[in-house]
Amino acid sequence: MRNWARLRTAAWAAAATHLVAGVAMVCVLRKGLATNPDLVSRLQFITKQPVLWTMAWLCWNAAALTILYFFVCLFRVNESDHGRLLFPVMLVTAAVAVDLSAEAIAMGVWPEVAARGLRAGSTAMGQFEVLDRTVTMLTGYLANGLYALATMLVVWPTRSDYPRAVWLAGLGVGGAGVALSVAALYDSVPALVWSNALLVPCIVVWQIGVAITAGKRARALR
Repeated sequence: MRNWARLRTAAWAAAATHLVAGVAMVCVLRKGLATNPDLVSRLQFITKQPVLWTMAWLCWNAAALTILYFFVCLFRVNESDHGRLLFPVMLVTAAVAVDLSAEAIAMGVWPEVAARGLRAGSTAMGQFEVLDRTVTMLTGYLANGLYALATMLVVWPTRSDYPRAVWLAGLGVGGAGVALSVAALYDSVPALVWSNALLVPCIVVWQIGVAITAGKRARALR
């Protein structure tokens, strides 16, 4: 019962943080990311709004940590499948490490390089573009690829534990995550936008579905 109760809490926490992070992406981060085609405008926003910029990234930090806890709880409620589910937890652990590293660069390094770019011109702007691509590859390609693989490796073996709509949403997370990873690899901004627009709702629906199912299981085992 305790494991299902923990999973319920973890799923609600992950859903809430991803929802907040998604709003932060739309309302704040998009102004400083490649979704803004005007490089000077990007640099100005990052330089002039450092607190808002950092707070928005902290939302994604929290989302990464809650998804790790969510996977750990999924692992604990499926004791008979521990052998198969340990590997996805390891993948998510690696993904979180990569994700937080990339986001740390975006929070702590980009503002300074952006300020230099506005002062010094093309050379510093070129440095910013290199860092931009580095962060995209780390979080968009590598971390999201690992998250997507881990999700599919968890959702399929445990599909009998959840309603069809729930595990299908989980597969949607995996599919959208793979699409995002490919978009990051090929540096396609439109594909990054659309894959993110699909990924976040799938994550929230999947985690809410898991939370509701886990809550029912926990009550049934009392």
